[in-house]
Amino acid sequence: MVINPFYAAATSGTKPTFRQIVVDGLTTSNDAGGKGCILKGFDAQTPLDLVLANVAQSDALITASNAQIGLSNSAVTPSGTGVTTGTVEVGGAVPTCSGAPRFPAL
Repeated sequence: MVINPFYAAATSGTKPTFRQIVVDGLTTSNDAGGKGCILKGFDAQTPLDLVLANVAQSDALITASNAQIGLSNSAVTPSGTGVTTGTVEVGGAVPTCSGAPRFPAL
């Protein structure tokens, strides 16, 4: 999973803002290359606003910065510069996937 506002060179002077994003029901296994997750906001004044609900990740590596992350029934621990986490309530459960498709490496 990659959420990163630095996808292109800045040209307009405006900051990409990612707000009210909810990832609900995500399981990863046998992550390719052990790359883990990248969760980034633009800067301290324009943080990523994210909820991870019912998330399980086999690779514990999470690279995070400038993010406010709500956690609900999720076996992940995002940390990094400018990262805050808190508990939120979202229903559901972590999905079980015995035969999930394999996506190509990036």
